Amino acid sequence: MRKLLTVFVLFISVLAHSQMPEPYLGECESAGAEGGEWVQKSMRAVLQGNMQMGELYAKKALDADDNDPHAFYIMGEVALRTGNVRAAEAFWTRCLEICPDYKAELQYFLGVMYMESGKTTRGEEMIEKYLDNPMRDGGYDREAERYLEQTRIVNELMTHPVEYDPKVVPGVSTRADEYFPTVSPDGQICLFTRRSMQRGRHSGPADRERLVEEFTISRHNGRGFDSGEPMPAPFNQSYNEGAPALSADNRVLVFASCERGEGAEAQKCDLYYAIRNGDSWSQIMPMGEGVNRPDSWEGQPSISANGDVVYFASNREGGMGGTDIYVSYRQPDGTWSEAENLGAPINTSGFEKTPFIHSDSRTLYFSSDTHPGLGGYDIFYARRKDNMEFDDPINIGYPINGQDNEWGLFVTFDGQNAYFGSNKLNGPGGYDLYRFTLPEEARPQEVAFVRGVLKDEEGEIVRDADLLIKNVTTREIQRVDVDDASGEYTAVVTLGGQSDDVIIKVDRDDAAFNSKYIDVDQTESGMIEADMEVSEIAVGREYRLNDINFASNSYQLDNNAYTIIEEFGLFLEDHPAVKVDIQGHTDNVGDDAANLALSKNRARVVYEYLIELGVSPSRLTHHGYGEQRPIASNDSSEGKAKNRRTVFIITQL
Repeated sequence: MRKLLTVFVLFISVLAHSQMPEPYLGECESAGAEGGEWVQKSMRAVLQGNMQMGELYAKKALDADDNDPHAFYIMGEVALRTGNVRAAEAFWTRCLEICPDYKAELQYFLGVMYMESGKTTRGEEMIEKYLDNPMRDGGYDREAERYLEQTRIVNELMTHPVEYDPKVVPGVSTRADEYFPTVSPDGQICLFTRRSMQRGRHSGPADRERLVEEFTISRHNGRGFDSGEPMPAPFNQSYNEGAPALSADNRVLVFASCERGEGAEAQKCDLYYAIRNGDSWSQIMPMGEGVNRPDSWEGQPSISANGDVVYFASNREGGMGGTDIYVSYRQPDGTWSEAENLGAPINTSGFEKTPFIHSDSRTLYFSSDTHPGLGGYDIFYARRKDNMEFDDPINIGYPINGQDNEWGLFVTFDGQNAYFGSNKLNGPGGYDLYRFTLPEEARPQEVAFVRGVLKDEEGEIVRDADLLIKNVTTREIQRVDVDDASGEYTAVVTLGGQSDDVIIKVDRDDAAFNSKYIDVDQTESGMIEADMEVSEIAVGREYRLNDINFASNSYQLDNNAYTIIEEFGLFLEDHPAVKVDIQGHTDNVGDDAANLALSKNRARVVYEYLIELGVSPSRLTHHGYGEQRPIASNDSSEGKAKNRRTVFIITQL
């Protein structure tokens, strides 16, 4: 809070002569409304901008009456307008001791001064007196209420500290400066910015040394991270690159690159990205005019887990403050949308920076010098609601936040730990990387990885298909990147809270329907291995309808099954020439006749629901075969599970 009060007092001190409210005498019955002759001369001098004579006449008024509240008021005005805030506090304190209700605005200003100088209780009391004063004009009500709220928040933070035991990250922390860390979800890679003195890369040996920021990668060797090395080409081709952000599949990398210049151009930074296929990175590409502007600074990016949303900080014109946080979305053609200001309650009239969006895509961490905090930049977090807006930011707590600047927080995939860079702790030197356990209340929602490989029916890697992830409730669809070289994919699913189930589907025109249903209530945090088969549409082929499950001896569809059938109906809608036979199969447990009847009923309910969805009955047939057509041995539980299946056979194209 003190940062805001100091800024306020300095503001009214520096701009005193031309922009402060015009002074006027208050009221005091014992001294008279107009004051004596010396008071009048003093006030005229101050109004004319002659502070020296104003002070001289005010002192003469005090020589005549050492309890003249008007003289003490004017002495405070002179002191404030000449930059002596502490003297102004003393003079105005004496004025209000003589006449407690001298004027309401004086109560407000004095309350601010008390709070700025550490007299918090006195400051609160004085500001409360201002708010209770019926003679006030209300011009400072909003600011007064804000200061009281800030005080309440700071007191709450200080009296309820969170657990905080930061440990330096060995290996990557050196005598150089290290900051802006990003750790891959599997914990095997740490990307960060390292700053050190180096000679220019594009000049001769006589070129002077300069501070250079390098985009650096460190790998986990089983015991910890190694010291790291600069990222190879195409990275680190300019003088300053860093602040890396990596998608959950380690395939989309966004970072800042800055050009060093003189004056205003010294901090010209833009955002770039590259995409990895196999072991190779694409050429570096600018994020485009929707993100980068020629007359502003863009930096400190953070990318969503699925690589389709980027948050960043910018000082572009039209924002709410000095720097604001913006968001841009990747379009179907791979370009990035026009950046949108996050607006309130995230951004303020001050400075917000270093955004980090967790893999849950809901929890945003950032730093601000204006939201109520303890000093300098504090770290805050905010939760995104279902309507895409954010709740009010919450201070992450004391002593994580203190009187110094705190910024650049990164939270691990499991939400348990956080990394940051600092030069205030006892590391090897300068800025170093630290790690600490994140307070439970500041942790993001649990997430799970769905990771797999696209393969055909022969087990060969498929490189020319896509995956879609569809929210069951909102029907929102996101495209999941597939590595063109390896066929690997990674999708992130948010668990718990108000998270929605999702379906992952193969997307290729000539591919048969194949999907995986993720029930978030039944999924644990961690890694879900899910290879997806990409099978060409062919007459006579059997294709399994995954995740259509029935209770024992039942043919009642559950909600998950209904959703899968709805998606299968959409597939049939997209392929109007396809006709299918729905088939039910069982293992060999139980009576043969009962299994046959059960399988027929299970196929029938799928058939009937497809007709309800609008699929023509002429395109559908259904059969049950009980245990007659196993595809695996019934001698093992795994084989029995494969035999208990609902499938479709394409009968006509």
